Amino acid sequence: MAAEDNLAFDWEGFRQAMEEHGEASGKLAHTVMGDKGPIDAIKKVFHECEFLGYETTEAEAELKFIIAQDHLCDHLQEVGYDQSVILVLDRTPFYGESGGQIGDTGEIIGDGFRFQVMDTQRDGQLVLHIGHLAEGEIATGGKVIARVDKSRRAGIRRAHSATHILHHALQETLGTHAQQQGSKVDNDELRFDFTNMSPVSTEQLEAIQTIVDQHITAAWPVTAKILPLADGRKQGAMMLFGEKYPDPVRMVAMGQFSKELCGGTHLDNTEEVEAFDISSEESVAAGTRRIVALTGMKAKDNIQRTRDAVVGLCQSMNVSAAQLGEAVKRQQDRLRDLKKCLSSGGTPKDFQPLPASAEQEELSHAQRKAILQEVARVLNVPLFDAPQRVAAMLTDCQNMEEEIAKRKEAGPVSADDLIAQGEQIGDAMVIVAEIPGGNPNLMRQLIDQIRKKHDSSAVMLAASQGEDKVLLVAGVSNDLVDRGIRAGDWVKHTAPIVGGGGGGRPDMAQAGGKDPSKLPEAIEAAKAKIRELIG
Repeated sequence: MAAEDNLAFDWEGFRQAMEEHGEASGKLAHTVMGDKGPIDAIKKVFHECEFLGYETTEAEAELKFIIAQDHLCDHLQEVGYDQSVILVLDRTPFYGESGGQIGDTGEIIGDGFRFQVMDTQRDGQLVLHIGHLAEGEIATGGKVIARVDKSRRAGIRRAHSATHILHHALQETLGTHAQQQGSKVDNDELRFDFTNMSPVSTEQLEAIQTIVDQHITAAWPVTAKILPLADGRKQGAMMLFGEKYPDPVRMVAMGQFSKELCGGTHLDNTEEVEAFDISSEESVAAGTRRIVALTGMKAKDNIQRTRDAVVGLCQSMNVSAAQLGEAVKRQQDRLRDLKKCLSSGGTPKDFQPLPASAEQEELSHAQRKAILQEVARVLNVPLFDAPQRVAAMLTDCQNMEEEIAKRKEAGPVSADDLIAQGEQIGDAMVIVAEIPGGNPNLMRQLIDQIRKKHDSSAVMLAASQGEDKVLLVAGVSNDLVDRGIRAGDWVKHTAPIVGGGGGGRPDMAQAGGKDPSKLPEAIEAAKAKIRELIG
């Protein structure tokens, strides 16, 4: 009765009164019409919202019901309600989420108010406009204008029509067993699940992409009509196993290659998809694969981004696209070899890069994507992180080669050479020296070798690494640690001079700095400090 007169009903007060009545009458159970909630109450008096979204994205309507905080209301004036509000209209252009297609967004406006629709859902024959009051006050019975976000709807139409083309391409490439198992259609994004027992190969994905592109370019007309279910079967409309279809049904046809029973919104012509790009293919369950793809401007942007990434990688590596995967593998091996040589003090192997190639062959998007995917797999990084990772790898190789060259120019450094430069303070051998081209592993190895030759020793080795980096490594023998002399304290005292800091264990510590020009000063300060500590 409340719903029929557009009146609010105090459900919480009713339940409380029923509980109080139950206390007095021996806990008898009672129910009333609509006890499941306001939507059930609405369904008893209002059976269907007319959907206008196939023809238009804007329409006049009457506001029939307002649901706020799980209550039916006759008006609402709280702007920015914490909880979502639901409006029910007598007719609407808003598509409620169903069949894998997400619900529309937009606005409902009337005399002095604006309601922001954040989502649209279906409950039976009702269309639920979910959102927040942006301004003004709304009341049931008033005339409104329902306006769908046209740009977003256009992206959804592109993606939904593309799923039908993709479905056809999958069956043509993989076989008729590749039937739809589920989908999600968003704004220029789609997810399509289908039956297939094995991964789809790169060659098959290229074929699928080509078929979809061909049907987009062909500009086939897209039509929809309502017809008896039996007629749909006779005309060869694709029907998914286990799906229940109404009678009559809506059949969407694209040229002569695709006929599917579908209630979603679609384009008028396949050319309006604009562009299609498969982002990924993966398994989601036993015997079920998933393709994620983009359409429209998102696809165009992704295609251009792929092209730019491959061209940039070719320029960085100075090779053709066909050589790119092998060139990256060789550079990766080069990096490992340089790291090993810096750690051990050895000599790097002769590096044989691929012959430079300025010629860049004309490739299809599918070919470029396959090349970029190969590089990303070699580097174990996301697809579009590959150019940045290759640039970092080239920089690391160059820096390491410079360090090795410096070390070679300065000549080999041994523990005996450093001991010869050392200073005997009491029973302890004290060594503070710069190691050209030194790295942490080499410096620690030298310190360990010195400590094996001298039971009592204190060693600090320093190295400049580039124009703005200094490395300090200190080691102290156990007898000096027992006397309270700690390597960590020693580097903490020295590091600020080169603009840095650090620390570590009592017997071994490391610090960094930013000012190599202060390295001579830091070495003298380190010598003075260790004399003070030992003396």
